Amino acid sequence: MDSARTRSPEPPNDLRYMIDASNLSSNIHVLADIPNSSNCLSVAVSPDGKAYAVSLANGMVNAYLARNEKLIYTCNKREKNHSCSATSLRFRPWGKGDVNPNNLILATFTNGKVKTFHYPSGECVHQFNEHRELLTCEYSQVGDTFATSGNDGVLNVYDDETRAKLISYSPPFYENARFRRIYSIAYHTQSVDELVTGGWDGVVRYYDLRISHMIKQFYGPYICGEGLAIDPTGRELCTASWRMKDSLQLWDYGSGQLIKNISIPTSRSLEEYESSGRRGKRRSMSIMSLPRISSSISSPSRTSFTQNMDSVNLLQLPHMLYCCRYFLSGDFIVFSGSNHNSVAVINKYSNEIVAAVSGLRNSVYCIGAYGPKLAVISGEHVGLVKAFLNYA
Repeated sequence: MDSARTRSPEPPNDLRYMIDASNLSSNIHVLADIPNSSNCLSVAVSPDGKAYAVSLANGMVNAYLARNEKLIYTCNKREKNHSCSATSLRFRPWGKGDVNPNNLILATFTNGKVKTFHYPSGECVHQFNEHRELLTCEYSQVGDTFATSGNDGVLNVYDDETRAKLISYSPPFYENARFRRIYSIAYHTQSVDELVTGGWDGVVRYYDLRISHMIKQFYGPYICGEGLAIDPTGRELCTASWRMKDSLQLWDYGSGQLIKNISIPTSRSLEEYESSGRRGKRRSMSIMSLPRISSSISSPSRTSFTQNMDSVNLLQLPHMLYCCRYFLSGDFIVFSGSNHNSVAVINKYSNEIVAAVSGLRNSVYCIGAYGPKLAVISGEHVGLVKAFLNYA
C-alpha cells in the first residue's frame, strides 16, 4: 500500500473495456463504462442521484450526468500533473431547508488542500490548506459540518458555511508514523454530532463534537479505504478490512462489540488456500468488451486483454476489502476490494452474495450508491451498474 492509494499505471492496453460480461451476475445490468485520464481513487453520487463524480490520481475531479454519462465538467484542471492526487470527495448533502440542489463537491488532496467545487461550472468556490497529506473527508448527514483526516491521524471538523474549524482531535503517539494514517470517516446516521474513524492502526475511534476528546474505541479492523459504514438505524457499524481473514465484519455501534464476521462465499477456506502451495503460479484471464461500447470502435481480440492473475480460480481467493456500504433496505451490504477485483452485494443475514461483478482489471477502491445503482471505480475507469434484487 502506498500513501495515497495510487498504483503504477497498467500496461498500455485499450482500457475502454473494463468488465467481462461472463463475470456479471444475471441481475447486474451495466449502464456505462467511462475511461478517465488517470487512476480513480474515490467516487460519490449526488443526493438526488442525478450526477456522480470521481477523484483522480492526477489531481482532477470529473463530474458526470447519471442519465447519459455526459461529462459535466472537469474540476481542478490547474492541478493536473502536479504530483498531487485527489484522494477523496463528497457531494454536499441537502440541508433541511434546501429546496434546490446545491451542486457542491468537497474534495481533499495530497498537497493538503481542501476544495469546494460548483461542479456544473467547474469553479472552485472555496479552498484552504491543512499543510498535511489528506486522505479522506466526510459530510454530516445534513451537510452542516464536514471532517477531514490524513497521514498524521488528526481529525479536523469544520463548519460548512463559515469554514471555521470547530474542533480538532489528535491521535495517540506512534513511533512508526505510518500507523497514524486515517482512511475513513463515517458520521452517525441519526446524530450530526457523532462520527467514527478508522485506518492503518487497526482501531475504530468514536468522537462526539460536544466533547473535546475521543470518547471510546475498539480494536480489530484494518481500514485501507472507505471501509466504515453505519446502518440507517444507527445501531450497527460495518467495517471492510484489507486482509485475508475476517475482512467484512458487523459491530454493535453502541458497545463496539463484534456482532458477526460475515463469511464471504468462496470455494476454499483461507486455510485451504494458504496450504495449497499454488500462490506463486500465474495464469491469464481474458477481459471482454462492454455492450455499450460504440460500434465505431473496433473490438480488439480477446487475447489482447489477457492479464496475469493468480493460478487459483477467482472464487478461491480470499477477499481483501477497501470499501463497504449499506445498500437499499440496509439488509444488504455492498463491498469491494482486491484479489477478486470485484464489487458484490451480500445479504448480511444469510451471507449470500445476491449480485456481483468480478474479475476487473484493477482493484475496486471505492463504491458510490444511490437506490439500486452503483458507481464503481477500477483503475482509470468508472462503471455505472444497476442491481435488480428481490427484497421485502
